[in-house]
Amino acid sequence: MSIEGIISRKEVSSFLERNNWHPVQAIEFGKHSDVLIIEKGNTRYALKLVRDEEDIDSSKKEYRVLKYLNSTPLKPYVPEVGEWLGDIGGFMMEYLEFTTPGETKTERMIPKIARALRLLHEVEYPEIEDIPDDRPDVSGTVCNRLIEMFDLVLNGDDYWIIIPERYRPQLDIVRKYHQVYSAYVPEVRSSLGQFPAVLTHGDLHGGNFMFTPDGKPVFTDWEGARISSPLTDIASFLTYVRWSENDVNRFLELYFGSLTAMETALPCLHGLRKMYLYYVCVACLRWLNIEGEDGLDPVGRAFFNRIITTL
Repeated sequence: MSIEGIISRKEVSSFLERNNWHPVQAIEFGKHSDVLIIEKGNTRYALKLVRDEEDIDSSKKEYRVLKYLNSTPLKPYVPEVGEWLGDIGGFMMEYLEFTTPGETKTERMIPKIARALRLLHEVEYPEIEDIPDDRPDVSGTVCNRLIEMFDLVLNGDDYWIIIPERYRPQLDIVRKYHQVYSAYVPEVRSSLGQFPAVLTHGDLHGGNFMFTPDGKPVFTDWEGARISSPLTDIASFLTYVRWSENDVNRFLELYFGSLTAMETALPCLHGLRKMYLYYVCVACLRWLNIEGEDGLDPVGRAFFNRIITTL
């Protein structure tokens, strides 16, 4: 979405004019939101706006989560937010200059990410309206959510009618592994419940956290936040990063705080990581079947082509 496209909405244009804000940059933020960088004098903010009215509730939930986290020890690791702006369907938040994770040396990233994620999972439960909650049967709810995505590949070609023809070989590959990755479900279902439910990010990948120039990780895009197992954030995150096994083990030991705690979690986490790998592959195919070639942007296509080779 361009700046012109965003400010063509009468309510947004009126808001900017009324408050003497000037648009600087427009950023597409996932499938449902846009971020408009605005400035007044030497002050900049990020204005996050939903594209469609039907996404308002999800955006309000994200706003409430961020507002809550601004009052917790996690505050340094999330953007500071202002008030909800109901007339334009969004909210203002702190503008931060970011570098991508790839521009920051892995050995310096790992302790900071481990600490930030641990802090998130130590935050008290928020009393937030409509936040999804996987309790009381966390392990069953998580597994059922993943299986529901897995089973999409079992649908016949009358379901997969929009997916571009050049991606049908990948669909066949993923279908072939359905039984292999479904076999991890019983172990995860029986062991995931031993880890107390916490507030989780719910969609933790490389695009949803960035580093400030001084090296601080900041978690963004909280629309997927939910009460669930902390291992879901870890498994999701490790699906996306390209770390060596030594780096992964270092991250896990720092997160869990001891080798003993890490080793206790490893059997369940191993199965959950396998399930998330398959889940993400199917999710990529699903987006291609919803929006065709536009279902994945160039970064998403490159990522999909890489991870499918690891099945």
